[in-house]
Amino acid sequence: MKRMDRMMAIVMALQQRAETAQSLADKLEVSKRTVLRDVQALAEMGVPLYAVSGPGGGYRLLDGYRLPPLQLTAEEALTLLLALEGMTKYSDGPFRQAGWTVADKIRSVLPEQMLGQIAPWLKHVGLEVPERPTKTPHLHALVQFAAEGAWLRVRYIVRRTIGANWICDPLASMR
Repeated sequence: MKRMDRMMAIVMALQQRAETAQSLADKLEVSKRTVLRDVQALAEMGVPLYAVSGPGGGYRLLDGYRLPPLQLTAEEALTLLLALEGMTKYSDGPFRQAGWTVADKIRSVLPEQMLGQIAPWLKHVGLEVPERPTKTPHLHALVQFAAEGAWLRVRYIVRRTIGANWICDPLASMR
């Protein structure tokens, strides 16, 4: 287990209850000395933990301290935001509005330093989504049916072509 993963595991364990260095070492399968170094590093990083000595003692976090629910690397955050931007470019896609709102939520929980790190990427890199002359007014319903594992019988009627573009009637029947 990498050190950063181990330190996050220590904080998550302490969010549940007080732990001794030995109990943490046993859980993480490392030495007690390794746990003591990790706890020291966490304290130096500003994690508000403290030790209580004696029986029933151990390491504790200050009341109310919690890790953010989602810990992303800069690369993971960039990947998510670029993918969401691509999804929002489908003008009639069923996830357009949700894509915008979840992107805003992700940006709001990212540390300022990370936002600054990925901002140039977001400014200069994007997903190209080609214009689609054919609209998909029933795509949301189709996705819902698929999620439910429903069988569909679809009649698809092509009226005419204009160049390489197909002009189609909406789905005539769905079950």
